[in-house]
Amino acid sequence: MAGLEDLIGYIPQLAPVANAMGFKKTVIVDPELPRDMEEARTFGKINTEKQPLYGLPRSTIPEDLPTGIKSYRADPQGKYGGKEGLETQPLQRFELGGNKFLGQQTNKDPATGNTYSDSSKALQSLYRFARANGAAEANGHPSLSAEDLAGLALKEGRFDYGLSGGSYKGNFAEKYRKELQDKYNLIDRDINFLVTVADKQRIADKHKVSFAEAWNGMGTNYVGQTGKQYAKNLEAHKQAALHPKNKELMDIVMRGIADGKKYGFPLQANKEKDEQKTTKEVPYKKGGMIEKSLSGGHKLI
Repeated sequence: MAGLEDLIGYIPQLAPVANAMGFKKTVIVDPELPRDMEEARTFGKINTEKQPLYGLPRSTIPEDLPTGIKSYRADPQGKYGGKEGLETQPLQRFELGGNKFLGQQTNKDPATGNTYSDSSKALQSLYRFARANGAAEANGHPSLSAEDLAGLALKEGRFDYGLSGGSYKGNFAEKYRKELQDKYNLIDRDINFLVTVADKQRIADKHKVSFAEAWNGMGTNYVGQTGKQYAKNLEAHKQAALHPKNKELMDIVMRGIADGKKYGFPLQANKEKDEQKTTKEVPYKKGGMIEKSLSGGHKLI
């Protein structure tokens, strides 16, 4: 015998009547988090450069992040012809993807593009790290300000704020990493960022230098800058981040921080529940078909 769902499938005009009578359709909702996230990433099933938002709870993944923005690095001395303390050309990485100066081409193919070649994925990565930063702040862990993050994004011109692998060794880093792993259900990409921020702040406090000097390293970086030179240059980029021309960049950073504070970190204590499919009741809608949405819920068409 045909049920109500079948009937509405044949006669879509009945959907409003069914809804008015209080009938609902039961749909299956994908798990909030993939099963064995770290195992999937470690064994090559997931490339987080191609899927920068992988491992965030599905129902909290934004669907309206920009695919490209114009963002301008600092040029306080007008070395590159800027009239407002900014370079005249926007960063290619965040506008189109790729970097012509490094020989990196733009590639926006969803299957093969990554955070280096696809601006939309580079911006997703900026959002993701900012979100981890916001969740860290909300949970009492070391974190950075929005100006710090946006300044680093401009200074480094990178989708990871110049993380470059992060802090892996040392008693503090190893102990803090384990503390985070024991409490939160996160992939290494997030853990690396959180540990590095905390470790660099520890180093800055220990040596009584600025965080920027510690972030750069106490020696000279690959472009010949000392920590003090790096810190001075970063201050110029932090000011540039506040310029109206860089509002789109700051908006992504601030949204990431706000969402991090709102949603926090997924907990190890909820891991089993977060990996289970669930069901929910939704109204019938004309057409009757249901398909998965990007956020992992469902929509009716």
